[in-house]
Amino acid sequence: MATQNFQELTVITMDKKSRRIVYLADSDHRCDDRVLSHTGSLTDILSETISYSNRALPKVGDRWTELVRVPVDGKIEGWTHSRESNWVIDSVESYHPTHTDSKHSEIVYCYCKYVPIANSGLVAIVDGDAARSKELVLA
Repeated sequence: MATQNFQELTVITMDKKSRRIVYLADSDHRCDDRVLSHTGSLTDILSETISYSNRALPKVGDRWTELVRVPVDGKIEGWTHSRESNWVIDSVESYHPTHTDSKHSEIVYCYCKYVPIANSGLVAIVDGDAARSKELVLA
């Protein structure tokens, strides 16, 4: 009976495909500062996320949430805080793969412009959920 439940759970989990969201910098702002660590190549990718949630997609005018590691007792263990980034989404493109074996149900490109914030402030991440942490602070 436990094996049957495990198999059912696996089928349910595997049917849910993720959405891949890629945040890209406009070509006007400091591309030379962003280097891929494994190749040393320049990139316009600011961030990539994989989402399994049903939350709304990012939209024009949104700022993506930047994750920050703050040392606790001299140790850095995972992402501890988040803040609004200095990048604002300028346009959004969304694609649905046609191949049935695709890893993602949707691929979203968010093109961003650099619009710095004077002080975005750090927010502690609650239970590993940066979005929930932000909601608690704004409430």
